[in-house]
Amino acid sequence: MKGQLVDLVTDKYAKLNHLWGLYGFPTTTIDKRNHTMLKHTEELFIDMLSEEEKRVQEKRDEVVGYQKSIEKICKDLGEDIPKLSSTTLIQQCEELFTLEKELREKKEEKMKEWIEMKKQEKSLRDDLGEEITEDIYAFDGIPGKEHIQALKVVLNELSMEKSNRIKEFGRLKSRIQQLLEFLEEMPSSEIEIAMTEVGNMPVLSVAFLEKCKETESVLDGKIKSNCEESEKLREEIEELLRRLKDEPEAVGVTLPKGYKPTALVEIRAEHTRLTLLKMANLDHFIQRVRMDIEQISNDVYKKPLLPEGVDPTEDSLAMHEKILDSLKTYQNEHKKVLELWKKRESVWTQWLEYEAKADDPNRFNNRGGTLLKEEKIRKGLEKSLPKLETEIITLAGTSPAFKVLGEDVKNIITTQWNTFNHEKEEKKLLKKQQTGTNNTMNVTRKRPMTPAATGGGTPAGKRGKMMSVTPAKNPTTPKRVLRSSSSAKDNLPSPTYSEFTSYKQIFQSTMSEPKNLKPAKTTPRGRALALQTPKMVPHDIQDKF
Repeated sequence: MKGQLVDLVTDKYAKLNHLWGLYGFPTTTIDKRNHTMLKHTEELFIDMLSEEEKRVQEKRDEVVGYQKSIEKICKDLGEDIPKLSSTTLIQQCEELFTLEKELREKKEEKMKEWIEMKKQEKSLRDDLGEEITEDIYAFDGIPGKEHIQALKVVLNELSMEKSNRIKEFGRLKSRIQQLLEFLEEMPSSEIEIAMTEVGNMPVLSVAFLEKCKETESVLDGKIKSNCEESEKLREEIEELLRRLKDEPEAVGVTLPKGYKPTALVEIRAEHTRLTLLKMANLDHFIQRVRMDIEQISNDVYKKPLLPEGVDPTEDSLAMHEKILDSLKTYQNEHKKVLELWKKRESVWTQWLEYEAKADDPNRFNNRGGTLLKEEKIRKGLEKSLPKLETEIITLAGTSPAFKVLGEDVKNIITTQWNTFNHEKEEKKLLKKQQTGTNNTMNVTRKRPMTPAATGGGTPAGKRGKMMSVTPAKNPTTPKRVLRSSSSAKDNLPSPTYSEFTSYKQIFQSTMSEPKNLKPAKTTPRGRALALQTPKMVPHDIQDKF
């Protein structure tokens, strides 16, 4: 090729110079033309070289691009970069193109799970009205196991959130429909319309659900308001009917049930009618209110001053109703302490009764265990009193303070206890004085006469008749101490329960006998002595019993 090119240039150069010679160009002109021909040839080669060099560079750039892409894909896949077997640029491009395609397919296969999960995430977030945040998924190349696991956690959370919002939406939808039906209203707002549509699932965003809850709250407020108004009107109507029971127009009134708007209209109309009837019977109505005031005043231990000889006017009725309302408010505010105070009064009365029974001398008969039962009840009442009083004093100190007929409950309780203790001490002193003035009778058993003194024996069957009771010669040191007479016993006061307990212990210790003694033989004389001779009992205990 090179020889042909040289021959071609030599042949053409020779022919041009021959023609220029035939034409008769001077030598200088021919030289110029030869220089011009050389310049054109040189420019031709330069242009050809430039064009080819540009084409080669483009191929080299293409090869570099393929290499960089393959290097990144291999890095994402965690594989080594394969070596090229081609030498020319075109072959390298073809080889790199094929290799890149294979690597991309391999990467896309591994990205398939991630792409599917991303589609699920987008669908869930669209349903929930949320935007996708890419920060937590940032990675180079294909996602690793930790990225896939993190996305699975997010998908699980989104699925649970969607399920919860669907349930909440269903609850709100059902509730709002019920409220609208109960209020006898048609859906008017955008939320109410959305809640009444069938088969329509809106975007369950947080803002949408908040609006639904606000709508529910508004409708609930309307129903609550209707309910409160209905209850208030019913109470007022019941009060009006009670006070107007003697009026024929107030007999046989029947109110509709419930508190729907239609029922509320009828209740309002009936309330208005009875109110007008009340105004037409002010005198009778005011007297009824005054009776209610007195009743509640007794219940709350207050005595409000009521004016006498009032005129049957609206102002007078308003004044009495204001007093009645204040008493009802006071009763509601002190409901707990009023219950406790009434309970304390009952417990206090019962306890005083059982304390009084402790001074009854007949209580020691103890038939059927009555004494133990009464003592058990008395202790229970005595134990419950301090607890009740402490709670009452604590509650009574709140604002406004609770008082009984204008007196502080603490002072009342203290006065009652002081009075009780004082009376108890006086009873004790009186008993001691009566016990000191009573005489005791000390008697001894006279020794029977022996056969030597009488000059003969005593028949065994008459020994019992020889026993007699005479006053002791030395009263200060009696051999036997007997019970006092029944008349002296009747004049003695009855011991208290605490005195009875102490005397009982002394009596048991005095009457105790050694366990190792053998029982005495039973004889006619021994039986007679047992019947006539009392056991050793201190005289002070005998006097008590």
